[in-house]
Amino acid sequence: MGGTIKLTFEQYEHMVDILGRISLRPNGFWPSVSEVKKELEPNIRKNLPFIIWLLEYNPSENLSKEDKIKRRYIQKLINTNLELVYDSD
Repeated sequence: MGGTIKLTFEQYEHMVDILGRISLRPNGFWPSVSEVKKELEPNIRKNLPFIIWLLEYNPSENLSKEDKIKRRYIQKLINTNLELVYDSD
């Protein structure tokens, strides 16, 4: 998959800010685990902004059992592939 993606906290916050300017919101949309494995995981670097958009701008409370599973899988994918660092060294 190309190794861990490293972003500074500042870079991450900047990305979240830019994604927040998109008028479209996920409104409870969570791709299925199989869709994530097939479409997002193979090219995690390219799909990172979309994945972050899902996690940051989707409601995380009052989820159905199925949506909790989807969200947890996506969160685990980020936790495994993204490392936030204080410095870009």
